[in-house]
Amino acid sequence: DELTATLIDRTIRYAIAAHERQSLLQTVLDSTGAAVMLLDGDDKVVLANAVAQKIGANASRRHDERSMSVEDLARLAVSSETDEIHLADKVLDRSTTAFGSDRRVVVLHDVTDRARMLEERLRSERRMAHAARHDALTGLGNRLSFTETIEQWIRSAKKDGSRFALFSFDLDRFKETNDV
Repeated sequence: DELTATLIDRTIRYAIAAHERQSLLQTVLDSTGAAVMLLDGDDKVVLANAVAQKIGANASRRHDERSMSVEDLARLAVSSETDEIHLADKVLDRSTTAFGSDRRVVVLHDVTDRARMLEERLRSERRMAHAARHDALTGLGNRLSFTETIEQWIRSAKKDGSRFALFSFDLDRFKETNDV
């Protein structure tokens, strides 16, 4: 009987310790800003944090679809051909790490704001490059654009042995007319 009581006591202590470790793990996972999912060998979700659940729920609400479960999110993440996943209005960056021989951890970082800022920066750079090479009033190429084009033609002609001609016209007092 004393042996049974000791075994029961140890079993309870191990169960409590295991529950505390599980609770601690879940707390740590829930405190991260990324969606984290532990998948088994059949890609079934063994463990997922609150962010993973929230991403699926928010994607469903935005598109009036049925609720996207964590399993649906995991399937989408696993089946994606690229590490960049577009879901509703979100851009998620996926990373996958093997965990043991038959499990893997899938982490999805929300990079939506970073992607939007990058797109806006690229648009701004294109607008600035265009403005540097074109007249604001007419939209025609300016002196810089003209010089770059002529230099490109010269390089091409030297490379392939072709020829080109350039005609230049000088209009008297054109600047006076243009400045009005």
